[in-house]
Amino acid sequence: MKTRLIIFILFTLLIAKVCGQVQSNSDQYPLLIPVNESFQRLKIEIPCKCITDSLEVVVSVNVHFDNEVSDTTTVLTPTKIYIGSIIYHKGTPEQVYLSNKQSLNNSFDRCIWKTCSDKFLVWMEYQPYSRFFNRENQPKGGKGLCFTYKVMLTPDIKLP
Repeated sequence: MKTRLIIFILFTLLIAKVCGQVQSNSDQYPLLIPVNESFQRLKIEIPCKCITDSLEVVVSVNVHFDNEVSDTTTVLTPTKIYIGSIIYHKGTPEQVYLSNKQSLNNSFDRCIWKTCSDKFLVWMEYQPYSRFFNRENQPKGGKGLCFTYKVMLTPDIKLP
């Protein structure tokens, strides 16, 4: 009897530890989609190797799903996530527009694209899309959503 009790306690502790690790892993991804009416967007800062001064960019992310967004009886699982565009100002009033449909001609633009893509493609994979606010009012037949984020890229300073 004591052996069973000890095994039960050990098993319970093991399950609690595993569940705790899963929870802590999900906490590492910021909540980027609205899940209620009072949702407030986060200030997003990402360190970037190729800049020496902070740079504000606007990132557009497209997410396609296996089911209609408006069908609240289904779970929304992303099937395709991609960066549609990134816009920034490079020291002049003229804006730079980067798109997934164009080749990036210089290393600075490639670095900006890669920095934003590396973060957003992972973050967006782990969003709770089934809890998306106002989901039932999305257009019928629509299987995708587009999100736009203001992001502050900051110099990636390595301390000695």
